[in-house]
Amino acid sequence: MQFDVSLTHTYRTMYLSVPITFSVKVVGALTGIAVFAVYYNCDPLKRGRIAKLDHIIPHFVVTEMAAVPGILGLFTACIFSGVLRCDNVPHI
Repeated sequence: MQFDVSLTHTYRTMYLSVPITFSVKVVGALTGIAVFAVYYNCDPLKRGRIAKLDHIIPHFVVTEMAAVPGILGLFTACIFSGVLRCDNVPHI
């Protein structure tokens, strides 16, 4: 199978993927900063509210973001989307 890809098409793809990748990384960094700001002097792991440190983001969403309408459903949809996407990857 031969692809007819020009150099301009390659540059256009690169220029579109860089802002998207940057946006995803910024959102991840801002999430980490928000969690740190909320829990900087009260560790939910030490207080026994979560069992593992991996549970900090779901705990943050349920305890701090629950007042925002629809955020729990959006968070759940994102988790299911990620799980289903990983399940569809062909195994080599």
